[in-house]
Amino acid sequence: VTTSNTPDIMLPAYHLRPYLVFFFIAFLIITNFFLLPLLLATVYTVYREALRQDVLTIRQHQHHLLTAVFNLTDFDATGRVFEAEWIQMLKIVRPKFTKKMSKTLFRALSHGSSSLSLLQFTDVQRVVSLLTAYLDGSKEDAYTCLGY
Repeated sequence: VTTSNTPDIMLPAYHLRPYLVFFFIAFLIITNFFLLPLLLATVYTVYREALRQDVLTIRQHQHHLLTAVFNLTDFDATGRVFEAEWIQMLKIVRPKFTKKMSKTLFRALSHGSSSLSLLQFTDVQRVVSLLTAYLDGSKEDAYTCLGY
Protein backbone atom coordinates (compact mmCIF):
# COMPACT_ATOMS: atom_id res chain seq x y z
CA VAL A 1 0.00 0.00 0.00
CA THR A 2 2.87 2.39 0.75
CA THR A 3 4.64 1.49 -2.52
CA SER A 4 7.96 1.85 -0.72
CA ASN A 5 9.25 -1.46 -2.10
CA THR A 6 7.93 -0.93 -5.65
CA PRO A 7 11.37 -0.09 -7.14
CA ASP A 8 12.86 -3.22 -5.58
CA ILE A 9 10.32 -5.35 -7.43
CA MET A 10 9.68 -3.26 -10.52
CA LEU A 11 13.25 -2.53 -11.67
CA PRO A 12 14.48 -6.15 -11.87
CA ALA A 13 11.28 -7.16 -13.69
CA TYR A 14 11.58 -4.13 -16.00
CA HIS A 15 15.17 -5.04 -16.93
CA LEU A 16 14.06 -8.55 -17.90
CA ARG A 17 10.86 -7.54 -19.71
CA PRO A 18 10.41 -3.80 -20.43
CA TYR A 19 6.73 -4.17 -21.36
CA LEU A 20 5.94 -4.99 -17.67
CA VAL A 21 6.04 -1.24 -17.03
CA PHE A 22 2.39 -1.13 -18.17
CA PHE A 23 1.48 -3.76 -15.60
CA PHE A 24 3.17 -1.82 -12.78
CA ILE A 25 1.60 1.48 -13.81
CA ALA A 26 -1.84 -0.15 -13.92
CA PHE A 27 -1.17 -1.83 -10.58
CA LEU A 28 -0.16 1.47 -8.94
CA ILE A 29 -3.19 3.31 -10.33
CA ILE A 30 -5.64 0.63 -9.23
CA THR A 31 -4.19 0.21 -5.74
CA ASN A 32 -3.57 3.90 -4.98
CA PHE A 33 -6.73 5.41 -6.46
CA PHE A 34 -9.31 2.65 -5.98
CA LEU A 35 -8.37 -0.01 -3.45
CA LEU A 36 -6.69 2.22 -0.87
CA PRO A 37 -9.65 4.65 -0.58
CA LEU A 38 -12.02 1.67 -0.41
CA LEU A 39 -9.98 0.17 2.42
CA LEU A 40 -9.85 3.49 4.30
CA ALA A 41 -13.59 4.07 3.87
CA THR A 42 -14.33 0.60 5.23
CA VAL A 43 -12.07 1.07 8.25
CA TYR A 44 -13.57 4.50 8.94
CA THR A 45 -17.13 3.19 8.69
CA VAL A 46 -16.42 0.34 11.10
CA TYR A 47 -14.66 2.72 13.51
CA ARG A 48 -17.50 5.25 13.40
CA GLU A 49 -20.09 2.55 14.15
CA ALA A 50 -18.03 1.20 17.06
CA LEU A 51 -17.65 4.73 18.43
CA ARG A 52 -21.40 5.35 18.08
CA GLN A 53 -22.11 2.17 20.02
CA ASP A 54 -19.66 3.20 22.76
CA VAL A 55 -21.24 6.63 23.09
CA LEU A 56 -24.71 5.09 23.20
CA THR A 57 -23.62 2.66 25.93
CA ILE A 58 -22.04 5.47 27.98
CA ARG A 59 -25.17 7.63 27.67
CA GLN A 60 -27.40 4.75 28.75
CA HIS A 61 -25.12 4.08 31.71
CA GLN A 62 -25.16 7.77 32.68
CA HIS A 63 -28.94 7.84 32.45
CA HIS A 64 -29.25 4.78 34.71
CA LEU A 65 -26.85 6.31 37.24
CA LEU A 66 -28.63 9.68 37.21
CA THR A 67 -31.97 7.91 37.65
CA ALA A 68 -30.54 6.10 40.67
CA VAL A 69 -29.22 9.38 42.10
CA PHE A 70 -32.60 11.00 41.47
CA ASN A 71 -34.35 8.21 43.38
CA LEU A 72 -31.87 8.55 46.27
CA THR A 73 -32.23 12.34 46.32
CA ASP A 74 -36.04 12.17 46.25
CA PHE A 75 -36.28 11.59 50.01
CA ASP A 76 -40.07 11.88 50.23
CA ALA A 77 -40.68 9.66 47.14
CA THR A 78 -42.84 12.23 45.33
CA GLY A 79 -41.13 11.79 41.98
CA ARG A 80 -39.76 15.32 42.26
CA VAL A 81 -36.58 16.74 43.81
CA PHE A 82 -37.10 19.93 45.76
CA GLU A 83 -34.54 22.68 46.31
CA ALA A 84 -33.56 21.60 49.83
CA GLU A 85 -32.92 18.02 48.65
CA TRP A 86 -31.00 19.38 45.68
CA ILE A 87 -28.73 21.54 47.83
CA GLN A 88 -28.09 18.67 50.23
CA MET A 89 -27.18 16.34 47.35
CA LEU A 90 -24.83 18.88 45.76
CA LYS A 91 -22.98 19.39 49.06
CA ILE A 92 -22.03 15.72 48.88
CA VAL A 93 -21.44 15.40 45.13
CA ARG A 94 -19.78 18.76 44.42
CA PRO A 95 -18.40 20.28 47.63
CA LYS A 96 -16.89 23.22 45.70
CA PHE A 97 -20.35 24.53 44.86
CA THR A 98 -21.57 27.31 47.11
CA LYS A 99 -25.18 27.45 48.26
CA LYS A 100 -25.78 30.34 45.87
CA MET A 101 -24.40 28.33 42.95
CA SER A 102 -26.54 25.35 43.92
CA LYS A 103 -29.66 27.51 44.02
CA THR A 104 -28.83 29.14 40.70
CA LEU A 105 -28.25 25.76 39.09
CA PHE A 106 -31.53 24.46 40.53
CA ARG A 107 -33.47 27.43 39.18
CA ALA A 108 -31.85 27.05 35.76
CA LEU A 109 -32.68 23.35 35.55
CA SER A 110 -36.20 23.69 36.96
CA HIS A 111 -37.04 26.69 34.74
CA GLY A 112 -38.27 28.59 37.78
CA SER A 113 -40.35 25.73 39.17
CA SER A 114 -40.15 24.66 42.81
CA SER A 115 -38.95 21.13 41.97
CA LEU A 116 -37.12 19.03 39.39
CA SER A 117 -38.61 16.18 37.42
CA LEU A 118 -36.55 13.17 36.41
CA LEU A 119 -36.15 14.60 32.90
CA GLN A 120 -34.86 17.91 34.24
CA PHE A 121 -32.63 16.11 36.74
CA THR A 122 -30.91 13.98 34.08
CA ASP A 123 -29.75 17.14 32.30
CA VAL A 124 -27.72 18.03 35.38
CA GLN A 125 -24.69 15.97 34.37
CA ARG A 126 -23.88 18.22 31.44
CA VAL A 127 -24.48 21.41 33.41
CA VAL A 128 -22.49 20.30 36.47
CA SER A 129 -19.61 19.18 34.25
CA LEU A 130 -19.63 22.61 32.64
CA LEU A 131 -19.60 24.40 36.00
CA THR A 132 -16.85 22.14 37.37
CA ALA A 133 -14.70 22.79 34.30
CA TYR A 134 -15.34 26.51 34.75
CA LEU A 135 -14.38 26.37 38.44
CA ASP A 136 -11.22 24.43 37.66
CA GLY A 137 -10.28 27.06 35.09
CA SER A 138 -10.24 24.69 32.13
CA LYS A 139 -11.87 26.50 29.21
CA GLU A 140 -11.29 23.52 26.92
CA ASP A 141 -13.31 21.22 29.22
CA ALA A 142 -16.03 23.86 29.51
CA TYR A 143 -16.32 24.09 25.73
CA THR A 144 -16.43 20.29 25.49
CA CYS A 145 -19.31 20.20 27.96
CA LEU A 146 -21.18 22.75 25.87
CA GLY A 147 -20.72 20.55 22.82
CA TYR A 148 -18.25 22.72 20.90
